Amino acid sequence: MNIRDFAEFTLGYFSSITLTDIEEFVLNGRPTLNNKMVKEWLEELEENRYFYSDDTLELIEKQFVSDLGGMEIWVGDKKFQDSVLDGFKRYFEDNSYFLEMFTVAYLKGLEEEGLR
Repeated sequence: MNIRDFAEFTLGYFSSITLTDIEEFVLNGRPTLNNKMVKEWLEELEENRYFYSDDTLELIEKQFVSDLGGMEIWVGDKKFQDSVLDGFKRYFEDNSYFLEMFTVAYLKGLEEEGLR
C-alpha cells in the first residue's frame, strides 16, 4: 500500500464516521459517541483548508458527497428536506465551509433525483 492508498483509506474511514455522526444528529437530534473526535477533525480541516492542496480538498469533498448519498435523507417531502437543512445548520454552525458544501450537495442531489 502506498501513501496515496493509505490516505484514501483513512479519508474513507473518517468520512464514514463523520457522516454517521451527522446523520444521527440531523435525523434524531443527537450526536454519536464519536462526535468530539469528528468535530475536532472537521475543525482542523476548516481552520487549515488553505494549507491543503486543491487535489486533497477535492478528494475530501468527493468522498463526503459520495457518502452523503447513503444517508436516509433523500425524501420528497419539503418539510423533511427543510428539517435536514436546519439540521446541517445546527451541526456545522453558521459560517462553515462544510455547511456550504453539504447544503449545496444535498440540494443538487434532490434536484437531480427530482425530489425538489
